[in-house]
Amino acid sequence: MMNRILRFLRDIEKTLQDILRVVRRIEREVLAEEHEAHRAFITFDPPTSKKESSMANTVSLTVQQQVTARWNEADAGGAPVPPTGPITWTSADPTIATVTASADTFSALVVPQKAGTVVITAAGDGFTVTGTVTVTDVATSASISFDDPVAKPAA
Repeated sequence: MMNRILRFLRDIEKTLQDILRVVRRIEREVLAEEHEAHRAFITFDPPTSKKESSMANTVSLTVQQQVTARWNEADAGGAPVPPTGPITWTSADPTIATVTASADTFSALVVPQKAGTVVITAAGDGFTVTGTVTVTDVATSASISFDDPVAKPAA
């Protein structure tokens, strides 16, 4: 009788392990589908006085300007989704533009250093996204001053 009970309990344990494997597989598939429907992207607040954010992930600046890059996540329907963890920000070339994360890491200040194009990368919540910053020198004006005209010397 005891052997029968032990065999029955082992059969139940095996069945429960099989069920747990199936549940874990389904959970991985559901999480993968949710992740695929979920997206992340960078936007840049314009370096001008505009109040709304640009939805483009590129921005052009002069070396005298700076811009805030913002981390954005959205579900499949486009509704905003808050980040669940810290975001890591990097500049592919800090000699062109540096990037400094905010205290909450959901945005970063991009400060141009010299003319050029640089990719800013943000990584978090299982996503890695990029934005492009093009930096130009400010055009300077030059002028020439002339002395007062004088009579041409006689030949």
